[in-house]
Amino acid sequence: DEVVLAVTHGGVVRHLLAHAHQRPLIDTAAFETDNASITELEIANDGTIAVVSMNNTSHLSPEQTGPRLEMI
Repeated sequence: DEVVLAVTHGGVVRHLLAHAHQRPLIDTAAFETDNASITELEIANDGTIAVVSMNNTSHLSPEQTGPRLEMI
């Protein structure tokens, strides 16, 4: 077993979530990823993806959370 931390844009996360849920890539917009959220995935040797947690923002204060924080 190996643990890998990937820090990436939400589009990559949504792409992996669509794959995990066996949805077409056109459905990536159906998955919400807030800024600074954590999504944990387990990828098996055969390439299947299991979602452990999705769009977790519990590490942020209430002022830092919400749908898509606006850029200043």
